[in-house]
Amino acid sequence: MSYFDISRKIIASITTDSWRNVPHLVYIYEADAEKLMEAVRSYNSSHPKEERISVNSAVLKVIIEGIKAGPALNGHVFYDHALVRGRIELSDHIDISTPVLYKDGKMMTVNLHRMEDRSMREIQEVMNDCRKRLDNTDMEALLYLTGLADTFDGLMHGKVLKAAGRLIGAKVGKGRIKVSAKRMRECIRKGKAGEGLATEDIRQGSITISNVGSVGRHMKGSTLMLEVVPPQICAMAVGTLQKKPAAEDDRVVIKEIIPITIAIDHRAVDYADMIPFLERMEELLSNEELIEAMI
Repeated sequence: MSYFDISRKIIASITTDSWRNVPHLVYIYEADAEKLMEAVRSYNSSHPKEERISVNSAVLKVIIEGIKAGPALNGHVFYDHALVRGRIELSDHIDISTPVLYKDGKMMTVNLHRMEDRSMREIQEVMNDCRKRLDNTDMEALLYLTGLADTFDGLMHGKVLKAAGRLIGAKVGKGRIKVSAKRMRECIRKGKAGEGLATEDIRQGSITISNVGSVGRHMKGSTLMLEVVPPQICAMAVGTLQKKPAAEDDRVVIKEIIPITIAIDHRAVDYADMIPFLERMEELLSNEELIEAMI
């Protein structure tokens, strides 16, 4: 028998909160990636390995451009069920929460800040730097520091019972978390020096984009159920690049498809709010010149 570590505790808390409180709407968009992949392969064939663009970075760029066309998906929603009162706060920037593979094989969600104007190459550079700093980060210490900050923030906003539960769960019993002051100080030092991740690098972004294809490149299918992380309005899961039959000019052809699952909080947005995003995705993916301009 094993007890939840701090990473598992955080995931369990967030996902439980999501499915308990968020009314989800889910749509699976099958993106035609033929022209996108042609452009990426052409670029990568003429550049050294360290300068190549991953499929993930290319797809992220297209999604970012789609979000700019559909800004209703990019932000937070706050709702008081008892008072039937809510508000929506859209973000001026696109800060992407995305899982990255840690050196121990576990996934860690990091915040990619201000991605709205970055090219595919710049996104790749951000991802490379993020992975480098992640591997030099004591994730248990960083998660502990972030959890403490969130707990005290909850106390400041009157969430006493939830904050007390967190403190008890972290400090009492067999599943308690043990992080020394020395480890926390070193974690803070690395974050400030840019050698490792800092607390702001793992705080929630304005939208979550998971890359399922990065951990299961040979798996087929698409994500069916995807949790929206409160208070975010939208989450997406990018599947693996796969060949599927498709209709083209009344013929059945085989195309390279990337399934993208889009989950939204129905309290804040409707299916109609996805349309500008999807239309922009279609426009970009069908135009070679626009794809080249994004590289």
